[in-house]
Amino acid sequence: LPAGGNCVLDAINGTKPIGAVIRASGNLGFAGWMSDAAGNVPGQALLMLEADQVSYVVALNGGGLRPDVAVALKRPALAHSGFDLSIPFAGVAPGTYRLAIVHARPGRPTRCPLDAGVEVLPGL
Repeated sequence: LPAGGNCVLDAINGTKPIGAVIRASGNLGFAGWMSDAAGNVPGQALLMLEADQVSYVVALNGGGLRPDVAVALKRPALAHSGFDLSIPFAGVAPGTYRLAIVHARPGRPTRCPLDAGVEVLPGL
């Protein structure tokens, strides 16, 4: 998919996302913000965890309050660009995953890579 939009992952399970290591059990939380290539909050998006052999996709909805993003980028439409998602992680294959958001615009989806990855260890 072509690159497009803006996205930032602020936290995984409430801590900085750099070098995140988690177990494939329980829930995993992702928090950040996103916009499409036009600078608007996308109506539909997907959070992707991508590895060489397997990938996982989960629906992602914006709408969370992020007035800091709207002010910093001078885009009032981004005041509701936040996301805070908790997903079950049981059954996710161990490995290292790259993270990205796909803005699922009909006919013109784009991929916004996140500057974070996650290492998944076997569950307990």
